[in-house]
Amino acid sequence: MIKVDSNIRPGRSKLVQYLRLYLSKIRTYLVFKLKMPYAQRVGFQRLNLDLKVWSPHKDIKMGHRVQIGTGGIILCDIEFGNHILVAKNVSFIGRNDHKSTIGQYFWDSPRDDDYKTYIEDDVWIGHGAIIIAGVRIGKGSIIAAGSVVTKDVSPYSIVGGNPAKFIKFRFDNDEINEHEKRIRNEVD
Repeated sequence: MIKVDSNIRPGRSKLVQYLRLYLSKIRTYLVFKLKMPYAQRVGFQRLNLDLKVWSPHKDIKMGHRVQIGTGGIILCDIEFGNHILVAKNVSFIGRNDHKSTIGQYFWDSPRDDDYKTYIEDDVWIGHGAIIIAGVRIGKGSIIAAGSVVTKDVSPYSIVGGNPAKFIKFRFDNDEINEHEKRIRNEVD
C-alpha cells in the first residue's frame, strides 16, 4: 500500500492523492535517472522534469522529503537535509564560476566552482529565491520569496531581501525546544 504524503492540498480525494503520488514518484525517478544519475538520495523526493541540473563535481545529495518546485535550477554541488520545501523558480547557482584573469576574456578564463551548498533539515525556501553556492542554510530556517542568499543563515532564522538579511527568528528558544521535541517524537 502506498502511503499518502501529508503535504497535499486539503479536500483532494484519496484517489487523486494516490494518483498524484504515484505519478510524482515516476517523474522524480526520471529526473534522477536522466539528469543526475550520480546523485545520492535517501527516502522520498518530489522533483519536476523541468529541473535544470549541473553539478561541477557530480556531488548532489538529497535527504528524505525534499520537494523542489517547477522552474528549479541547481548549478552547484549541494547537499539537502530532510523535510525541505523549495518553491517554484528557485535557483542554486555558482559563486565565482569564472575567474577574472588579467589578459583573458571571461570566455577563456578557468572555472572556479569549488563551493558546496548545504541546506539543513526543516527549511522552506520561497518563490524565486537565489542561493549562491558555498552557503549553509541552517536548520528550521525560512528564506523569503525573491531573496538573494550570499551568506550563511543561522538556524531558525527568517531572512529576506537582496542581499538577504536577518528579519527575525522563526521561534523563540522555548518554542524551538518544543518544536524539536515534537518532531523528534514524530520520528520515534
